[in-house]
Amino acid sequence: MRLNLVWHKTMCTTGSPAWFKACFIPTPHSVFWDTNILLDILLEREPFFTPAAKLWLMVEQGTLCGFVSTLSLTTIDFIVKRHADQKAARNAIRAIRKVFKFAGVSASTAEKAIDSKITDFEDAIQYFCAIEAKVDCIVTRNRGDFPLPRSS
Repeated sequence: MRLNLVWHKTMCTTGSPAWFKACFIPTPHSVFWDTNILLDILLEREPFFTPAAKLWLMVEQGTLCGFVSTLSLTTIDFIVKRHADQKAARNAIRAIRKVFKFAGVSASTAEKAIDSKITDFEDAIQYFCAIEAKVDCIVTRNRGDFPLPRSS
């Protein structure tokens, strides 16, 4: 099992949050969370739950600064309601609000996503939200869905 970290300036991939923590100084680094990683935690989806939960804990502890797109909130609400109920969905969103910062979807975000070559529109929105939030990286299991930066 591995979580993919897609960096805007450089790229590295790891399945080990300890390696991630040791790899970057100074901390905290800003990390944009793709919806799938949040759902892995909220729905306790194995085998992804444990490594994702370790990264969540790093955000809670202030080692990482976590960002979530406001678009993710509606998706999470919809999916958690399908798996549980309205109360569980609202509690999930409250848990996210307590730990993460929100990256809003602006008109600029939408325009860039519409004009991008990213084939999945939701991923394009997420990608440009991350860019506009000026985060250091995106954490996702869908590495192929996001454009990789060129080495500098």
